[in-house]
Amino acid sequence: MTGTLTARARLALLSLALVAAAVGASAPAAGAGITEAPCFGAASRDPARPCQNPDLRRVVVPSPAEARSVPPADCRVAYRSRILFVCGWGDEPAQAGRTVALIGDSHAAHWRPAIEAVIRHRGWRAVSMSRAGCPLTEAYAKLPTVARSNSCRRWNRAVRAWLGRHPEVSVVFVAQHRIKVVPRRGLGQNATVTAGYRQAWESLLARNVKRVIVLRETPRDTPGTLACVAGAMAAGRPAGPACAVPRRYALPPDPAVAAARGMRSARVQVADFTNVFCSARLCLPVIGGALVHRDTEHMNRQFVASLGPLMVAKVDRLAASWRDPSRKADAFQQDGGAPKPLGIIHPPGRPAT
Repeated sequence: MTGTLTARARLALLSLALVAAAVGASAPAAGAGITEAPCFGAASRDPARPCQNPDLRRVVVPSPAEARSVPPADCRVAYRSRILFVCGWGDEPAQAGRTVALIGDSHAAHWRPAIEAVIRHRGWRAVSMSRAGCPLTEAYAKLPTVARSNSCRRWNRAVRAWLGRHPEVSVVFVAQHRIKVVPRRGLGQNATVTAGYRQAWESLLARNVKRVIVLRETPRDTPGTLACVAGAMAAGRPAGPACAVPRRYALPPDPAVAAARGMRSARVQVADFTNVFCSARLCLPVIGGALVHRDTEHMNRQFVASLGPLMVAKVDRLAASWRDPSRKADAFQQDGGAPKPLGIIHPPGRPAT
């Protein structure tokens, strides 16, 4: 994106750093307080507002060892059955301007802190439905056992049934790892994967859901990346550039993005943060002092929280296309209420040179 953000988006970027600080402070990392530093985490690679803080060059929060004990983002139980677990956070249903859902496997669940930034800013409510290894799809996922594959299919049906009983959910965010499926007759692996996503989203849009936002799969590390980071920390070297992963390995094509773009529907959109994680050649395991992953592919809570302000700005831009030209109210006023008043904002870091 070129130029500057709108005033509202710029304020969102500044003010919602508070969310990242709150989440980081709640984790048992030795660097508590570092998360409040200017340019911490994703803020250091914000394409709209570049930011540098030399004090973070050798910082890694949490350390690879600490990352294993960082608890998941908080989420209150909203519904539980034998096959489906739904948790929620944000405003109470009666007060929420909008209810959104985050759905997918564990690669959806790790986005919760960034979605939380959006709903706090907007006065919305969110629900999350995730199952390990199981994306939202009409394809038959090829999991380690037939029992797990069958369970994934039942979970998908339960998700759709739950959404059918909850018409207040108007926007769905989806995310998932790169899955293998049982190819359908006449289709190859890739075509079956994209068809499965497309059909799952179409079934939601045919009901109460107005928009589907596909979160582009994030880069992966190598099996040795975290050990490299620990070694760089011990040697006093900046771990991000020392342990960067080639982009061609870290970021293979995402079939969910291909499915979304192939639909050519204004109701199915893509949120892609690749330019935060990667340059043209490399993807960084440490960004702005924040360790990106807790293993090879699941993001750390602190880093995802630092992505919150960028997620707010991204959703603002996507929602600009939701405007009904026949109505004067903006997209959010039409479809979920105006932003809440902004709170404390952190001082910005030094602009990049």
